[in-house]
Amino acid sequence: MFVEGLIDKDYLDMLITWGHEPDWIVTTKEEAIKKGYDGYNPDSTPGKNKVITRIWVDGFSMEDFFSPEDMIKDDEGLLGIMAVSLNKKIRDFAENKLKNT
Repeated sequence: MFVEGLIDKDYLDMLITWGHEPDWIVTTKEEAIKKGYDGYNPDSTPGKNKVITRIWVDGFSMEDFFSPEDMIKDDEGLLGIMAVSLNKKIRDFAENKLKNT
């Protein structure tokens, strides 16, 4: 799967050395806008030590990347919907979380 976002240049260099190949790397606000990033958002704007990149990660499950724990960090109200989900992993997570609160 492709993962993209803001990353420290040195950290990206380590990922490349490790064997990951970026699909593209953006170093300016103008390039970021062309790739669909809001150039006015400081959290998604490349700078002195940061770049925006799109990099392929092999063998990565989308369900692991978007974990239930991360989902409720932004909105704990999702627990009710998760508890009746058809997906067993999400349902079990929500039921366990609701029992322990």
